[in-house]
Amino acid sequence: MTTKYSYFLRKYGKLTYIALASSLAAVISGNASTLDLPVADLLTKYNMVALGDYTTTAHTEGRFIVYGSTYGSVSGAPNTLTVTPPDESVIVAGSVNGNMTINSGNVRISTNGVNAGVILTNQGSMATFSNGKRIQVNSGGKVILDPDMDISSSAQEMKAFAVNVGKLINDSGASLYVNNQGDLVGNLVDSNADGLVVVNMAFDQLTQISNNNDKSLLSQLAAVDGVVVNITGTPTGAFKNDGWNDTFASKMLFNFVDATAADTITIGGNGKFWGSILAPEANINSVGNIIEGVVVANNIETGGQELHLPALDTNFTEKLVAAVPEPTTYALIFGFSALIMVAMKRRV
Repeated sequence: MTTKYSYFLRKYGKLTYIALASSLAAVISGNASTLDLPVADLLTKYNMVALGDYTTTAHTEGRFIVYGSTYGSVSGAPNTLTVTPPDESVIVAGSVNGNMTINSGNVRISTNGVNAGVILTNQGSMATFSNGKRIQVNSGGKVILDPDMDISSSAQEMKAFAVNVGKLINDSGASLYVNNQGDLVGNLVDSNADGLVVVNMAFDQLTQISNNNDKSLLSQLAAVDGVVVNITGTPTGAFKNDGWNDTFASKMLFNFVDATAADTITIGGNGKFWGSILAPEANINSVGNIIEGVVVANNIETGGQELHLPALDTNFTEKLVAAVPEPTTYALIFGFSALIMVAMKRRV
């Protein structure tokens, strides 16, 4: 027995150790970046997450993070979300191509190959760039220059998270649709009694919303932690759903499961869009409407329209993240599974 075991270790041990080491490395590195940005934090602590560029001339009410570059005059007042050092109100990993005014908290920008020649003045509250653009932070905030910023892995985690949210099984009896009067209605049945309602809805249904007279969804939302609406189909056409409230915005997550990098999701028509949007592969264009809720997308363009809080409900997010393991969890499972399979295969 000892001889067989020694032979196994000599012949196959290296392979199993590599599998285990790879899985552990993935978990330990988690976010291979200078900042810890887990999915749950991005959904509950930020008003906007642009995995690409952010183009605007308007105001973002809450904290925001831009993995690409900013264009236009950006302003924000993230004073309604608690900011605890070393957390920042704003993070920009790419170049700053427009003036930025932030009313509170720190602003962290990358100097890792971008934003060269930036000069800090006013005790660090103002940054001036070689392109003539500047960042002004008020209320005692500062601009933090980060030469090592690399947050790309957290972007991949968010994309993987959205894919897995789209794979959640619908609750039996749950539905969401637009009635003959143009109201968004449905039955938010929590068949698993876990506080989460999962329901599918075709994209073309969103474009049929025209009224906001029926508010029966609000009373149903009070009985659950949150609702995942997996939007299927190519996002062609504009939509809105005006007339709801912060409860709706923080407890309704619209996940555009079929949207790709070639797609632009357009918020249009008179009024606002209420609800949180999860579309990390696609682009968002809301130049005609204010969005009330979290926005996670690739390139985000708002024109002169604002992005407003609330963030996603904390209880809702905790249960959703628990139901959808993050990629680091999968890496650990895969690594140990690989080790066991190799061992069993060689033992036969």
